[in-house]
Amino acid sequence: MDNSIRRGLFPGSFDPVTVGHLDLIRRASQLVDELIVAVGFNPEKNGMFPIEQRMAILQKCCHDLPNVQIDAYSGLTVEYCRKHDIHVMFRGVRNAGDYEAEWNLAQINQRLEPGIETVLLLSRPEHSMISSSVVREAAGLGRKLHGFVPDEVREEIEAYIAGRTAGR
Repeated sequence: MDNSIRRGLFPGSFDPVTVGHLDLIRRASQLVDELIVAVGFNPEKNGMFPIEQRMAILQKCCHDLPNVQIDAYSGLTVEYCRKHDIHVMFRGVRNAGDYEAEWNLAQINQRLEPGIETVLLLSRPEHSMISSSVVREAAGLGRKLHGFVPDEVREEIEAYIAGRTAGR
């Protein structure tokens, strides 16, 4: 029997983190001994929050999950897995479009790093329409974010919006 610690990865941009992300993180954390939530850095995307702030927000939101660590990375996700001895990657699926995209990505990742398994977690129905881009758009239009993001995240978004509109 293998007594090694099972490490999993839940990668994403988390810009901002939503209630759907947090539900998936909680569920994934129950399936492995250690879960690394890794904030991916894509220099081609202009995000709402800098990567350090996204990591700090995730730390706040995951403070009650002792087996969850927050990290950041750039480059290929499978490279991060290989470097950190991670063999399970969790990805969230909200709908059929997500499934197709995640299936394609899983196939590519399997070819690049055959020792890394991708586990697709289905979002709960009440979270299936929530995405970071929807939250950013709603926030920019001054809409209420209750039920889309945790209170800690809503406060960060409101401060961001207030700072952006003050600069106009």
